[in-house]
Amino acid sequence: MGKEKSRYNDLNAKKKILELYDKKLAELNIPSKSFYEESKYGQTHIILAGDKTKPPVVLLHGSNAGAPIALEPMTKLLENNCIYAVDMPGQPNKSAEGIIPMKGDHYGKWLNDILERLR
Repeated sequence: MGKEKSRYNDLNAKKKILELYDKKLAELNIPSKSFYEESKYGQTHIILAGDKTKPPVVLLHGSNAGAPIALEPMTKLLENNCIYAVDMPGQPNKSAEGIIPMKGDHYGKWLNDILERLR
């Protein structure tokens, strides 16, 4: 189901992208932790930022991006919420590399898996 092809051309490209990912997250200078949840489309990387006792916000990034990029303009939400910034599979980030088809309900099924696991 779209898992067979990787977005990365080679390991060096993947390494550079993940270094930029980590650099961007560090630049945000917010307390956070990373964890993974399993889905039908492979592992999904999630950044949890803020106080878990506050109301949750699930944040998704756009195409060809990662959670730190989406999180950057939303840090003000941390005053009243906790944020789950989710790396979408098949994009240049820390989630599963397999490309998920953009047509159809594949991303909806993936997101439903993740939301069920986050409760």
